[in-house]
Amino acid sequence: MFQRSPSEKLFIADETTKKVAAGSHLDGYNFVSKPQCFKNAVGETMIDFFDLPNFLATKTAQETVDGYFNHTLSNTSHQSKQFTESLAEHFGCFTDSNNEPYVTINTASKHCPDHRNCVEELIQGFQPLSDEVNNYLEVTYPLLYAKMKKLDLGSNVPKSFGAFPTVGINFNSICQFHRDLKDHRNTFCVVCPLGVFEGGQLAFPELKLAFNVKQGQAIAFRSNILVHGNLPITTGTRHSIVFYIHDTVIKQKRNFGSLYDKKGKKYYKKRSPSKLVSQKSATKLKNHRRKHIGKCDWYIYF
Repeated sequence: MFQRSPSEKLFIADETTKKVAAGSHLDGYNFVSKPQCFKNAVGETMIDFFDLPNFLATKTAQETVDGYFNHTLSNTSHQSKQFTESLAEHFGCFTDSNNEPYVTINTASKHCPDHRNCVEELIQGFQPLSDEVNNYLEVTYPLLYAKMKKLDLGSNVPKSFGAFPTVGINFNSICQFHRDLKDHRNTFCVVCPLGVFEGGQLAFPELKLAFNVKQGQAIAFRSNILVHGNLPITTGTRHSIVFYIHDTVIKQKRNFGSLYDKKGKKYYKKRSPSKLVSQKSATKLKNHRRKHIGKCDWYIYF
């Protein structure tokens, strides 16, 4: 599985998305409901499905996220571009390119100053859950956690969520199958679902596994390596908080020099005609997590 080419992984992700969107049964999958750990042949953990012992922490996070979601949904002036387009937001330090300056996205609520208090309450509300996730990783994977804590992100990048500089929140939405190419290859992505719902299992087509993760549980996995995505939600409301480390926030991998000329003026390199994307290549498969299955499978209930 780990020797598969990127194009083969894209094909697996695309085909699985089509099957799920069409309502096809996923033959040969094992549906996992009890916490357990899956390792590769050399003993490295690929997926760890575990319980969160502090019920109050998850309940507080669920109530906070649900309140934020309903408030933002009914106040259009408070909606960020990410919320409007994909019912998702990122909090903390985040950037899509290692040539861009660090961006504190959504956290400062720059799109609406009046919304700032709501954002601050949201971040404060899921801090106990963040502590639970970090405590579990520190106890279960002490060496890995120590390395995650020591990653040099630069003096201007706070790790606001324990070892993680960034969290994403998916507000009652699911996305197509993909792998997170920009996530740090040697760290975990941790998903914590919130709410009362049926369906929405986190599935890994390469392993033929689907995890029925509920509120009060979490799943840590190698998001850069494994193709993954959600099955449709059948009833209820499912939010999720995702803790991760983008590879592009690592200090040593930043390259701002290419953005400026010798006089310090900003410029952009022009593409040569040979590098322009042809119409044929533009139709090739792309790795994308924000194209929702069926494009309207947001499953919003009032």
